[in-house]
Amino acid sequence: MQSREHHPCSTVFETVQGKQWLQLLVVLAIFYFGIKSNVGSTVISEFLTMLGVGLYIGASTGSMKRIEQQMDKLIAQFGTEQNAILLPLAKEIDIHAGADETFFEQHNILVFMDLVSGFILKEEIQQKRTLSVWKNTVLKCTTYFRSFKSLISDGSKVLKALSTDVLHSIHFSDLFHLLHYTSGVMRFQFSAKIKSLEKKMSKTTDNVALVELEKNKQILVGGQYQFRQVLKNVSLAVHPFAINDNAAVSSNDVEKILFNRVVSQIN
Repeated sequence: MQSREHHPCSTVFETVQGKQWLQLLVVLAIFYFGIKSNVGSTVISEFLTMLGVGLYIGASTGSMKRIEQQMDKLIAQFGTEQNAILLPLAKEIDIHAGADETFFEQHNILVFMDLVSGFILKEEIQQKRTLSVWKNTVLKCTTYFRSFKSLISDGSKVLKALSTDVLHSIHFSDLFHLLHYTSGVMRFQFSAKIKSLEKKMSKTTDNVALVELEKNKQILVGGQYQFRQVLKNVSLAVHPFAINDNAAVSSNDVEKILFNRVVSQIN
């Protein structure tokens, strides 16, 4: 008993609440270190022993292994039970999906998710990013839900084909690439024309022609400013959260903001 009392929390560990906390500590240590991070039972045992709680719980390597095996069985059982409930319900859901190809160190990772809930449907490391690879990655997901209404991506040819040919859905570009494409149409046009006029003005000695060139330059400068303001207003309008108070913005809100700040300005 004296050895058990050396820990500053020993009086707490002897209570019902203290024992419950220790049980939670063991379960969480095994779940996060053992099951999720693939850390061995020996290391988990050493961790609990170093914390000084080994005198109050069975923290041996064998105990950690047995508990982890029991947890694995319960997790699998829970998954089976939930699938029986959720899969029939999923058949009534229409999905608005997002697909992306991201890189982590040397790995190419394909990510496929439901944008409404933020749930990752599929995440796989693949060597290639071809349509056939994407198709094999998401094909099983297509059987779970009623339909895929849309797919949002960076607009690559492969992901567009995935949307139309595999998911049979409408494709949209993501916000970043949509604005990038929009700005790309006129990105260099104003600057190129302004520089061309300035070059002519530097060589012109005719005052009448110079006045006309300056007038045209100011028109272009004004158009460039208006173009940038429109892009800024579009960017702010389609942002998922309001800039001033961080409140969520609905589709109806976006439509109204676009009309009031963008369409009316152009008109």
